[in-house]
Amino acid sequence: MATFEPAKIFTMEDSIEYSSGGVISKQVIKKQSGNVTLFSFDKDLGLTEHTSPYDAMAYLLDG
Repeated sequence: MATFEPAKIFTMEDSIEYSSGGVISKQVIKKQSGNVTLFSFDKDLGLTEHTSPYDAMAYLLDG
């Protein structure tokens, strides 16, 4: 999983690429209290159902 350079300013829209027929994930924050991960999904793909010890939030940027 790709990660971000600490203390560097970025925009989420410009920080993720798209993959034809695939999913790309990029870790923004990983801490003991929770994680923030940026995903891109090709058409008809999505996040699979799973359990997590943290609350979940989805924020749509495009599409």
